[in-house]
Amino acid sequence: MALSITWLGHAEFRLDLPSGDRVHVDPFLTGNPSCPALELEPNRVDAILLTHGHADHVGDTVRLARAFACPVIAQVELITPAPGETVAR
Repeated sequence: MALSITWLGHAEFRLDLPSGDRVHVDPFLTGNPSCPALELEPNRVDAILLTHGHADHVGDTVRLARAFACPVIAQVELITPAPGETVAR
């Protein structure tokens, strides 16, 4: 399988890697008018990559990380939870 890059509108990309892993970059799905309806609820997320902390890039990160128990790769300031918050269940 070759690398496949799919633009899901605005800043969201889905990478399907040759290994079979699926990575979402800047998962802004909810409220993204350009996101295809079939992509609003992913069936699989193996990792999330954030480029920066703007709301239209962070978007559905916490929801997806919780739902799929996948790692979030980002700058330390973005992945350090606020007091009393956690991504893990």
